[in-house]
Amino acid sequence: MTIALILSVALKSTLIALGGLLLAHHLRRHAARSRVFVLRLTLLALAACVATAAAPPLIGVAWPAPPLAKASTQPDVQATIAMPLTPALDGVLTARWSPPSPAFLATLLLYGLGVAATGAPLIAGLCLLTRWSREATPLTRGRWMETLQQLAPLTRTRLATSAAIQSPLSWGAAPSWILIDPVTLGRPDCAPSVLAHELAHTRAGDWAFHMLSGALRALFWFNPLVWRLHAALVDAAEEAADDAAIQIVGRKRLAGTLLNLGGNFGRTPSAGLALVGAGSGLKARIQRLAAPPIAPSKSGFRRAVGSLAVLAASVLSIGPAAHGPLETVLETPLIGPTSDRLRPGRQVVDIVRTVSPGADDHALRAPEPFVEPSPATAAVDARSFAPLDHAAPKSSLDDPAALEQAERTRIDADRAWEKASVAWASADRAQGAADRDHAAAAIAWALAETRRLDASQSHLAARGASFEAEASRAAVAANPAATANL
Repeated sequence: MTIALILSVALKSTLIALGGLLLAHHLRRHAARSRVFVLRLTLLALAACVATAAAPPLIGVAWPAPPLAKASTQPDVQATIAMPLTPALDGVLTARWSPPSPAFLATLLLYGLGVAATGAPLIAGLCLLTRWSREATPLTRGRWMETLQQLAPLTRTRLATSAAIQSPLSWGAAPSWILIDPVTLGRPDCAPSVLAHELAHTRAGDWAFHMLSGALRALFWFNPLVWRLHAALVDAAEEAADDAAIQIVGRKRLAGTLLNLGGNFGRTPSAGLALVGAGSGLKARIQRLAAPPIAPSKSGFRRAVGSLAVLAASVLSIGPAAHGPLETVLETPLIGPTSDRLRPGRQVVDIVRTVSPGADDHALRAPEPFVEPSPATAAVDARSFAPLDHAAPKSSLDDPAALEQAERTRIDADRAWEKASVAWASADRAQGAADRDHAAAAIAWALAETRRLDASQSHLAARGASFEAEASRAAVAANPAATANL
């Protein structure tokens, strides 16, 4: 793995994650399931970036090659293999390999430690959920099982209760698990809301993409945009599950269930999807359910998906170009029989064969058999047996066109990054303005609701006074004599 490959993967992941987040933010007025779809496409593009990292790009970009050192502090590791080529000529195949620098090894070690530290909680959470599910008590009867059969008669989802969890959660592919904690199990009135929410997760396949997002977050632990992409996907998936549950139990009942269960949750393993937990955005979800419903927008979704597909295809098709062919040195004696090959004072010439990456083994076939010169042609110039001088391969640093192309590419990348930063800042400002408008609308709605309640109370008081007046008049009409005495 070269430095150019590492930088290429890091830049590709940044561009893909940034594009997905911007498009998901653009669809904030759409249904939550639309944002989930866009974020899932972004995850698949990141996975494709990892899978095609070592593949040759469709469009190669020339990266500046590092300058060659005149004297290396570490000797090259040289492996020499004696190969009989022909009966009259032997050859020695020499492969030279320079060990990686200490800085590269330190960088690789640091990256490995980051992957291990980020991926360990995900693996540990998966192991915990497996053990808890194996030790859980299956629910085969009662209100919870009846509700599950009513909501999904043909489901293969396994329902169980476990004392190791503090909040209902779902995990696993088909057949998936829904685990209920003991506190929630003792409240059968919450069964429709809880099961409708968790069944929405299992039907949409949210757990599989949750695990994919966690794995990509471990691979790109150094990229904060990938972390933000994971959090955005979790929030959008929870909102989409809430929307599906609202269609079954209603907005008010789901909000009441979240409020009742919100004070009893603890830390949930990162491999599970909890109804209420530290990463479920409980406060924002309750506020979203308490606010007046807003009709989702339907315009712009196809354009957003098309833009993301074009961005991912463009980014994945570009990569660093190779810096040159591989060189294999085949050392053979110039003249003389095989027995004299290693005799002191023997003149030896290096036959250099250039092999392009991906070439077959026939590129290293032996030279033509040596023919002993005749006496008539033996008296040749001694310079014919002098060692051949081979010009050093031309470095890409000596090519002005390559340097100019690399500089233009770097300038274009800097400009693209500046434009993306400005777009991100504008999106943040627009989000802040939208949040302020939403808060103002919520306050106005609360004031209107308060005034309506005050008007209702005034109306009830007026009705009470009217009833009292009617009762007084009825009493006077019923007893006219007593009224006359008064």
